[in-house]
Amino acid sequence: MATESKSMLHEVTLTAARNLSPIFDEAVRARRPVMIVRGHKERGLLVAEDSMRRLLAAYTLHVDIIPEETGRFTLWLRELNVTGGGASLREARKDLVSAVRSYVDHYRQESDWYRHVPEKVAQEPYVLLVSLAKDDDDILRMLFGDEAAGQRQTPRELAPA
Repeated sequence: MATESKSMLHEVTLTAARNLSPIFDEAVRARRPVMIVRGHKERGLLVAEDSMRRLLAAYTLHVDIIPEETGRFTLWLRELNVTGGGASLREARKDLVSAVRSYVDHYRQESDWYRHVPEKVAQEPYVLLVSLAKDDDDILRMLFGDEAAGQRQTPRELAPA
């Protein structure tokens, strides 16, 4: 016996979504995601930012800190395979943040191609997570924790990961 299958999410057409205010209220204020559908095939999900952050919380970023013999530091963000470096840990962090921003921008520009590359598909939740950053300090917190936003260096940060 076949049963009719219907989405459990509230669905609205793209035409109806043009009046976004009530849909936004439902998705963001009431925390009930809304599926926006165009032509029965294309589907987009409107979800509150804090809900998305909670969903992505399991995706943690790991930075390896590699001190070099010259006194310089190389930092490697494993999940995105991005590196940064500098004469000090502060400079290396700044360079890594810049490299992460560039990579995320490039990933978004090339997303049509990247969705066919398994290694890039695996990076998508991390790219989305970093995309939610409000500024460089927010990226630093994602990469190094709360103490990193002030760029303070502690002995723990100087040790290789």
